[in-house]
Amino acid sequence: MARGGGLREALREVAQSASNVARLQAELSRSDLKQTSALGLGAAVFGVLAFLLLTTLFVIALAIPLPAWLAILIVMLVYMAIAAALGAA
Repeated sequence: MARGGGLREALREVAQSASNVARLQAELSRSDLKQTSALGLGAAVFGVLAFLLLTTLFVIALAIPLPAWLAILIVMLVYMAIAAALGAA
């Protein structure tokens, strides 16, 4: 603040500083949002791959004592039952 500038000058500087802070906060928020969305996408891809591997594990484990078609059918029916229970809740 300039000395002897008066109240108007001080108010103008405060308003300009507040505007700069708001602009910088908006830029920071946009940057954080981009990083968060990238992490969310990576987590979603990892989750889908983990689900597919777990499904494969279940089918292979059931295919040892049962025919493969029956193992696939059992896993599918279990997943359908889980989806129906979650949908009803």
